[in-house]
Amino acid sequence: MLRAVPQVLQALQSLRRVAEIDASRCTRRHDSGCSACVLTCPQQALATGAPHTAPEVDPVACIGCGVCVPACPTDAVGGVGTPPEWIVGEAVAEPESLTIRCGALGSGPADRSRSQDAEQLQLVCLAALHPETIAATAARLDPGGTVALEHADCDSCPIGAADQVDEITSLGAALAARIAPDRTVEVRERTPPPPDQAVGPGRRRVRTPRRTGPSPRFSRRSLLRASWEPDSDPEPQAASESSTDRSPTLSQAGAVTAARGVLLAAAEQSPPLPRPYADPGCTACEACSTICPTDALGWSRTQRMSVLSVDPQSCIDCGECVRVCPEQILALGCPVDSDAGGAASGFPQIVAQVRTPGCSRCRVPLQAGERDLCTSCLTRREMAADVWRQLG
Repeated sequence: MLRAVPQVLQALQSLRRVAEIDASRCTRRHDSGCSACVLTCPQQALATGAPHTAPEVDPVACIGCGVCVPACPTDAVGGVGTPPEWIVGEAVAEPESLTIRCGALGSGPADRSRSQDAEQLQLVCLAALHPETIAATAARLDPGGTVALEHADCDSCPIGAADQVDEITSLGAALAARIAPDRTVEVRERTPPPPDQAVGPGRRRVRTPRRTGPSPRFSRRSLLRASWEPDSDPEPQAASESSTDRSPTLSQAGAVTAARGVLLAAAEQSPPLPRPYADPGCTACEACSTICPTDALGWSRTQRMSVLSVDPQSCIDCGECVRVCPEQILALGCPVDSDAGGAASGFPQIVAQVRTPGCSRCRVPLQAGERDLCTSCLTRREMAADVWRQLG
């Protein structure tokens, strides 16, 4: 079991980066209390600080595994992990099959019977993938194609993200089965080769992201391609041209997260996406739509009805609406394992409908926070009362 340790340490050393938190995207600025990245970090390198501030990163403890990246619902964690556009781009370039391996398996396949030309990607840890990225990668393959997610024995891995690997690969495979049923996602556990038998990175088509420029943060709007081969190789450029020919758009512009962008661009129909659901009892207080960090929730009003709708493409499953709902009637769900959602997921969907009460004086619909009287009538009444008090 300890055979995987040298390969993991080598991968961590070669891809040494430290997580960065974008405070402007972190929901803790709204006093949300979110600690998703802190709880998922297998090295306890993240810690919450003062209220209204983003978590702090310990640069010594952080090993750059990227497990915290998919845990953050608002894409606030950067500097580590692999951009989803980069992974999807590899599937476009090699549409028959793609193998994504963890760092513990080294640069060469443990199964020597496999093709020497098999297209492979090596990540530090499979837990750094987002389930939506896995599904988008599968959808980019030709019909009958396979995405193989290969990992070593996670329980003996020094990263210590066995639970995260299990959860993410399972969710990714389930989502892929919904949006690309004629493609396959296989999760395989393999035995890493002994360190003295590992194949050097220069002899395999194994791709990993390369640091570019002074900042370790990757651009979320561009496709970054690189190879481990030390000599100049025209193949990455050719693959990039192939990607452009097959699919000019790898990510949907304006998507709320990078993983959501590649999923929406890859899916032939709107995929099942998370969204809030409401039990009876909504009072149209607008607390949920006010706190929503992506404006996925919105209200429309008529003379008789107030309607709360959600755009599933913008819902990131952060749970802020559930947290602030004073009536505690909201819950989050995603129809991955059911026939709900489907093509209708791409349209605003009604969450709650509330009969709009009218002002008892002028009968206009009351707005959020108004009771019995609208603001205009309430102001007039208070002004009149003040005048009468002054007149004695």
